[in-house]
Amino acid sequence: MKKNVVRQTVLSALLLCFVFAVIGCSAPEPVAPTAIPATEAPTADPLTKLEQVQENGVVKCGVYLDYPGLAHIDYDGVYSGLDMDICRAIAVAIFNNADAVAFDGFVMGDVSGALLTDAVDIVMHTPRPQLSIEDPAIGYAQSTFVSGAGMLVGADFEGWSSLNNVPTCALPVGDFEPQLDPLFVADGDQDLDLEYIGEWPRLYERFNIGECKALILPRPMLIEARRQMSAAQPSKILPLTFDLQPVGPIVATRDADWVTLVNSVISCLQSSDSNVSFSTVDLPTTTCEQIQTGVGSYAEIYSRHLGPETQNPLPVAEEIAN
Repeated sequence: MKKNVVRQTVLSALLLCFVFAVIGCSAPEPVAPTAIPATEAPTADPLTKLEQVQENGVVKCGVYLDYPGLAHIDYDGVYSGLDMDICRAIAVAIFNNADAVAFDGFVMGDVSGALLTDAVDIVMHTPRPQLSIEDPAIGYAQSTFVSGAGMLVGADFEGWSSLNNVPTCALPVGDFEPQLDPLFVADGDQDLDLEYIGEWPRLYERFNIGECKALILPRPMLIEARRQMSAAQPSKILPLTFDLQPVGPIVATRDADWVTLVNSVISCLQSSDSNVSFSTVDLPTTTCEQIQTGVGSYAEIYSRHLGPETQNPLPVAEEIAN
């Protein structure tokens, strides 16, 4: 009985092998079990710019250094100037702490990239005509400074009659004759003797040796120019501005609350009272008072860094011509 069973089993196996060999088939491959996809965690909403700044704990402020009184590092290594204090005012609004700022000395060529990658939160002191912004994600905030071109003259300057036919030198950063000629004509039919010099060291040299009696420069450069004058050529800066240029910070505009906050801080500084509202960005009604207590008003900041008693006196600009 056992021999018959074994014989039948062997014959069945041989028969299967013969069938597979004849039809050229092979045994079917085992089917892999269906993979169960991993459950993905829900994606959190990205932080707004204001929330990001609050989470970082500091305002990352890009500044153009080497502008004494506006943005520079003093002998004690302290970041000092009008632009710095405006950044500190933003920190006071958010954190009630003027020291919650990380300053970054900046290069104009990479402004947009730094803002869009959040390397900085704000870039101060950017002249509107000089920076072409094509990305709609970048925009200007409210103006904080009146720039343009100004005039440095000898300390004995008494009025426009002092410049009648007097050699005046300028950096070629604007067309000044159309603006200054009417002023000279209006004051005794004087003549403007203006020469453009492309290199500012040569400009300073010409003034120091008396070949130029007045210099026309961008206003932020007037402070450094006055420092470069020799003791033999005492000078002063006139409270005048040609080619008026409003200057202020630029920010990423993807978060309307961030733009509103920056503009509200500037409005608060420039206001004669402390009633500027911060309610739209969910900050206390006392925020403006907090800012003015922490860093002062705009007039106080300006006087502190650029007033007549400072090392960097720069008179408040008065536009004289359009």
